[in-house]
Amino acid sequence: MSAATSRLEFLGQLAGGLAHEIKNPLSTIKLTLQLLEEDFQKDESPAAIRATRKLE
Repeated sequence: MSAATSRLEFLGQLAGGLAHEIKNPLSTIKLTLQLLEEDFQKDESPAAIRATRKLE
């Protein structure tokens, strides 16, 4: 295997690992926001309506 091929393989693994590390917390944040939005949609108060709009 050439040095260039080894570098490309390493960069591919690094990029994949980085994408994984970024995606996991974002998925958790997205789920939390969806749950908050569901909670606020049940509430008709002006504050809840504003909060729901901000979540969208």
